[in-house]
Amino acid sequence: IEPVNEQFAHLKNLCAEKKNIKLFNYAFSEQNGESEIIIGNSEGNLGGMGSSSILEPLEHEKYFPKISFNRKQKVTTKTLHSFMSENKIKLVDLLWLDIQGKEFDVLKASQQVVKDQVKLIHLEISRIQFYRDMPKEREIRKFMKDLGFICVIDKIGAISGNALFLNSKLNSVN
Repeated sequence: IEPVNEQFAHLKNLCAEKKNIKLFNYAFSEQNGESEIIIGNSEGNLGGMGSSSILEPLEHEKYFPKISFNRKQKVTTKTLHSFMSENKIKLVDLLWLDIQGKEFDVLKASQQVVKDQVKLIHLEISRIQFYRDMPKEREIRKFMKDLGFICVIDKIGAISGNALFLNSKLNSVN
């Protein structure tokens, strides 16, 4: 799932021969509809686009001054619940969310599906508020614990990093 048109086109090119990969050109969000994504930009072909977000940059430019945000693009948004329902997905082994501050909103909007149908969740978590309205690290950890997820890998450094959460309800290996 890739919302930025240029990155989506690049992925489509890379995966053209791969019949087992499905690509979707929209953004996960807390609601179905449309939004604007603020495009990150730096030197290089797709430089900085990985920092693009529906949320307005806040501290991002302070920590990553080579990435600017001066362009917007309309994107279609989907909830995780809608995506899974439309694609008839009954169980997710690993949900990897690196969506620039929107992880919490996406999970919160589809929490019943997350609790019942997702075994592992990999999240990018920041201690710095890179984007406006981005939740704090403690808030995400508490939410995940309340959903019944246990942090099994924690690689969050002084600024940001990644964490892997295991659903205690679905922890059997099948």
